[in-house]
Amino acid sequence: MPATPTRVTAASAPESAGLPLLRGPEITVLTAVDDLVLSWARSIGAEPVGLPAMVEAHDLAKIDYFTNFPHLAHAVATLAPAPGDGFEGGIRQEHLRPTSLVLPSAACYGAYFAHSGARLDRPVLLTTRALCSRAESYYESLRRLRTFRMREVIHIGTRGSADDFARRSKEWLTALVSRLDLDAQLQPASDPFFDADGSRAVMQRLSKVKEELVYGGDLAVSSVNLHRNFFGERCDIRGPEGDFAYSACFGAGLERWTHMLLTAYQGDAEVAVRELRRAGAEAAAAGTGS
Repeated sequence: MPATPTRVTAASAPESAGLPLLRGPEITVLTAVDDLVLSWARSIGAEPVGLPAMVEAHDLAKIDYFTNFPHLAHAVATLAPAPGDGFEGGIRQEHLRPTSLVLPSAACYGAYFAHSGARLDRPVLLTTRALCSRAESYYESLRRLRTFRMREVIHIGTRGSADDFARRSKEWLTALVSRLDLDAQLQPASDPFFDADGSRAVMQRLSKVKEELVYGGDLAVSSVNLHRNFFGERCDIRGPEGDFAYSACFGAGLERWTHMLLTAYQGDAEVAVRELRRAGAEAAAAGTGS
């Protein structure tokens, strides 16, 4: 007797201030997405790394984070309770000690900070999975979360090698999505490290150095980002010739991919995973992004 397909309606995932519970079907799809991106990253020579779960505020200040995105940040503070504090009414400002630690809102930040002051004799290619945090104006099932998982592939090197990595990333992503039954397209977008209304962000959109895979017209599930030498200059990372390093990254929001696949395949996790693996194998056989 055939097994009953595992089904879930992604849009009905439980919510609590952007902190939903992921159950078996969501975990199954999320893991398959992560495995596929990790496999591609390894195929192009990326080294899997684990980055710190927190970043220093002074490092974020170097990249204008608190100028452009102070509203997204979650600071990490220890408690200084007074005698008798029971916290029944929650934690108040007077309960907190000063802090210099922040939860990252993107997985790649720690990689650039870890290479601060480095002198590279060859490009660096890394991949990591991180739990990211963003204080949003609203939350919606798996589409917009307070904490979410992100798989990134991060390149630090020369202008030419960064351009090549961004090209390969877009080729692989486009080949993968073209083999899936998805309403998703690559679209130019403003760079997440710049103010979306600023002149630098307008330049980013015009030159297409950031492109997002957008599902259903409004949900960005992946992005390919070419930062030029922004992080190289701010973090003092230099290449073999002594010039500031160029960087690029590919990111996949794992919960958003999960939402997209479960929605596209009517909540059937088994079909979603099967189709994802088929498309990944076909893209790999075609040699795209390699």
